[in-house]
Amino acid sequence: MPEFDRSGFLQAKLSARVRDVLVPELAEWFTGGDASAAHWTVRGLTANELAKVNEAETRNRRESALVEALASGSRAEIVEEMQHALGRGKDTRPDLARRLEMLVHGAIEPTCDEELAVKLAEAFPTQFFQLTNAILELTGRGSEAEKKPIDSGETQKSAPV
Repeated sequence: MPEFDRSGFLQAKLSARVRDVLVPELAEWFTGGDASAAHWTVRGLTANELAKVNEAETRNRRESALVEALASGSRAEIVEEMQHALGRGKDTRPDLARRLEMLVHGAIEPTCDEELAVKLAEAFPTQFFQLTNAILELTGRGSEAEKKPIDSGETQKSAPV
């Protein structure tokens, strides 16, 4: 059985895997509006970010309960609007809450806050899932070691001019 190179692993320079995801359906919101150039750059998550993503469901339930507790039955519409504005609520599926958090942490360019993630999920659900699926795949593949330059061997002497 091969041995694990602990020392090499601990000394390695590792970085998150990155991918450009084409989103031609969003081209009109990218400078130039060229569908073939419209892309979102995403990366894999760290363990801490993944933990935050996994806690999103619990946080969503707690925030919903808090918003409801702040309002009485006569303010039901206010509660609903507050939850909608937060992109949260009783009807927000656990997977969606996780993916919203995932896109916030995993988007590189353009960067993504919660408001943008919610709008993207509502208006372009397929692209939203495409982006978060890419983040999940990159996270699952782990970090990658920085590539060392390939040594071409001996220096070649140039011919006289």
